[in-house]
Amino acid sequence: MRNMKSIILLSFISSLFSQPPGEIIDQTTIDIANYWNSSTNQIFIDEADNVFIGYSFSNESSGSNPQVKIKNISTDQFYFINDLNGFGCGLPDIRKHSWGNLLVTTTSGGLPYIITDDWANGVSLNIESVPGEGIFEELFWFDEAPASEPEFALTGWTIIDPSGRIHSLIYDGWGYGFVYKYSDDGGFVFSQGTIIAYNGEEEFMNHEVMEGSFFDQPFGAAFNSDGNGHVTIAVTDQGGNISLYESFSSGETWEEGRNITDYGEDFGGDSLARPDRFIDGIFDNEGNLHIVWEATYWMDIWQESERHPWPGYGVEMPYPADKRGRLIHWSENTGLNLVAVSQYPLVDLTSVFGSITGRDKGCMISQPSISIDEQSNDLIIGFTQYSEVNGETTLDGDFLSFGEIYLTKSSDNGLSWTVPQNIFESAETDERHLMLNEKLVNGEVHLLYFSDDIPGYNLFEEITTNSGVDVIYHSMLSTENNIAIYGCIDSDAINYNSTATIDDGSCINFNTQISGCLSQFIVSGGNMTL
Repeated sequence: MRNMKSIILLSFISSLFSQPPGEIIDQTTIDIANYWNSSTNQIFIDEADNVFIGYSFSNESSGSNPQVKIKNISTDQFYFINDLNGFGCGLPDIRKHSWGNLLVTTTSGGLPYIITDDWANGVSLNIESVPGEGIFEELFWFDEAPASEPEFALTGWTIIDPSGRIHSLIYDGWGYGFVYKYSDDGGFVFSQGTIIAYNGEEEFMNHEVMEGSFFDQPFGAAFNSDGNGHVTIAVTDQGGNISLYESFSSGETWEEGRNITDYGEDFGGDSLARPDRFIDGIFDNEGNLHIVWEATYWMDIWQESERHPWPGYGVEMPYPADKRGRLIHWSENTGLNLVAVSQYPLVDLTSVFGSITGRDKGCMISQPSISIDEQSNDLIIGFTQYSEVNGETTLDGDFLSFGEIYLTKSSDNGLSWTVPQNIFESAETDERHLMLNEKLVNGEVHLLYFSDDIPGYNLFEEITTNSGVDVIYHSMLSTENNIAIYGCIDSDAINYNSTATIDDGSCINFNTQISGCLSQFIVSGGNMTL
């Protein structure tokens, strides 16, 4: 039996910080805010504290004819961006040009494959014609995807340095890598592309190629710049290691990728949480890069014959209860640090839970987003927690979970993190697609998320016809809380930790497979591993 005193204490702490649900700014039938990997920059606050929220929009039940919709929260105005190529557009990444105009990167084709059963056909850089008017024209069309083809350019990200240099990154096809370019003339002409994290055998005579060794395919990217010439691309590959590519010359030359997790080449394993899809990053006040990603344990040594190595795909036991997903942080100064541990599953899950998060093979603690308080240098991480408890079962027999949004904070460069706060306390409402603004404003965290009373990604119409999902904006003060200590909180367990405040799923009881558990516990020295 779990330590009920600790659970009650955590529930009390969480209730102290529960927030109103935020401001519903719109409703859309395109129930997705990212595509396969990292979120784009869909919430942006400029130097005058104007808040802009961008999202893929359609008012048709099928989600067809997508366009980008942007709301200026400060003026209560809506802006629209349509694709000049006639395919629709989506996945906006919002920045502000050095000229003062909004600069929005969009993927042509909207949400390729998911909606149209086809891929995209390139990425557009759209500029506001006149600052403040919200009317856009296409500034640059990225139709180059050398490792695949232009129709496989799936997502685009943009960074603008204080000098005005524009940095662009495009996901070059399904698993082919990324293409990086820069522009110094306002975005009319870009440099020759550098292929980042290429995991193939083809040679590209006209491109610099930064190769990568990945398990299966490179998926997620955290794209960042410190504004002083240091540009970084951290790549996760869904099951192996995190590779970091760095330029110290504002993108003109690149260092070879380096493995920052150093987990080794063997896939799986009993003691390491391997990266899943989503990753995010930010530079702090002192120029240190901070990266956070979601991670999943694959399988336990003694359960190899029972479980498929990819969580979520096993016919019988897709998720092991004793190996919970977690969020992991890395920086040059502090190395690898535990941010948070999923509180689920509490039991071994059968195949009915294969799509529990609304995505195949989704991590139960998912889609981390990181923000920096420049006044204090504190780091804030938001994430979505799923469970096998709160949710509904589809007509096909699949269980879909309600997502819950949490925030946690570090005041020591990521070494330790506070007890995660469930900021809305809405067990019967699904919350997903969380994105934090990159910086706190006057001590407040600003965030965007999607919400509905039906769990899962309604785009797939798993439960009912998609009638729309709320797009919600919220701001709140960064609150103080106790440092989280993860461990076994069951006083009846062999490895009970009296100092732990949050369960990490590591409890070993006499009625479990004790021989395998004890040998595992002894090998690891009784310590929790990342």
